[in-house]
Amino acid sequence: MPRRHAPGAIEETIMQSDQDQFGTAGTSSQDDTGRTSPDVGGAATARAEDRPKKAGSSGATRSTSVAQGPFRGQPRWLPRMSVIFIAMIGIAGSIWLFRQLSWLLAPVFLGLNLVIAFYPIYSGLTRRKWPRALAAIVMALALLSVVILAVASMAWAVGTLIGAIPSYVPRIQAMYGDLMQFLVQHHISADAVSGFYSRIDPNNVLSALTGVLGSISGSIGAGTVALTTILMLLVDSVGWKRRLGMVEVGHPRAIGAIRDFAHGTRRYWLVSMVFGAIMAGLNAIELKILNVPLMGVWVVLTFITTFIPSVGFFFAMVPPVIVALVVNGWQNALWLMAIYFVTTWIVQGFFQPKFTGNAVGVNITTSFISLLFWAWVFGPLGALIALPATQLVKSLVLDADPKSRWVSALIAPEPSVVGADPQT
Repeated sequence: MPRRHAPGAIEETIMQSDQDQFGTAGTSSQDDTGRTSPDVGGAATARAEDRPKKAGSSGATRSTSVAQGPFRGQPRWLPRMSVIFIAMIGIAGSIWLFRQLSWLLAPVFLGLNLVIAFYPIYSGLTRRKWPRALAAIVMALALLSVVILAVASMAWAVGTLIGAIPSYVPRIQAMYGDLMQFLVQHHISADAVSGFYSRIDPNNVLSALTGVLGSISGSIGAGTVALTTILMLLVDSVGWKRRLGMVEVGHPRAIGAIRDFAHGTRRYWLVSMVFGAIMAGLNAIELKILNVPLMGVWVVLTFITTFIPSVGFFFAMVPPVIVALVVNGWQNALWLMAIYFVTTWIVQGFFQPKFTGNAVGVNITTSFISLLFWAWVFGPLGALIALPATQLVKSLVLDADPKSRWVSALIAPEPSVVGADPQT
């Protein structure tokens, strides 16, 4: 017959094997100074043996399981799944609140980005012993000049395009009639042609396009909020250095995260501006060679859409291709599309997200997902501030907390877990 063991003997054997494996059976250890200190596990075992045994027990000491974690900061009575569920509810509530306040948060955050991008002008002049008031005035003039130039360029481009659309309507209708005649000659029924025509009426398409462009040009509310934020931040930026220095004494990790966000934001806008100038110059040469109308409009459109990573090239390519098709024919439009794909898609669709992602510390996939997410939360303006918003969340939530810093290894272009807490 097989030999049977008493339950107490089995538990003692399991506990002894655990102690042999992890070295917790009353051993002593030496610290960095060479002094010997008793092991915590041995002390815990000794205290457990001194406790009175419950009635009905087998008389042997019960072994304890090895803790999985430890999850510091989490109450022992609260299950981990409950913490995750509560966190998900909090995140969902925050996203809902952001969407409700998108009319305020997005313009304010854009204004903050612009002031941060131009702040090195002030700090550089003050290091050269300029008066702080004069340095602030120079920074304000530079920032406001760029903002006025950008707004004036967009207004001119939108107005020019809206004014030119009616002149293209007869050509579009003529092309549409030729297409319908071609379909009829190839034995397509008249009912199908009429149904197709009723669904794709050029006048409806043009009126919809005009409405979209008009709504873009009428975004006065968001522009007013952003401009007011810029003016207020320009006044307060004089004391930023002193305020951050005072807070850094007690909260160095939080201030370090804020400085990382400011540095990444400045790099992002600088890289985007450089790529915008490159792409605007290349597209101007292409449009001039192919003799596409409204070249200045498409150059401005290219520069603006460069600040939208991954998908900005699509919005910069489609309008000039359509105009080239209407005015110059399908051969000219096909050549323009091919050249745009070679230049705009490769440079702006591949290389730019890599450089802008490196500027804010995220990889290409994360930058594309963040573009879709913040555009959904904040609307069209969210696509413009998507990567800076991701940089803000990454700096304050992930990089500033050692217990969450390991997440950066999954989304950063250069994975690193330096300073991460290994206990979470």
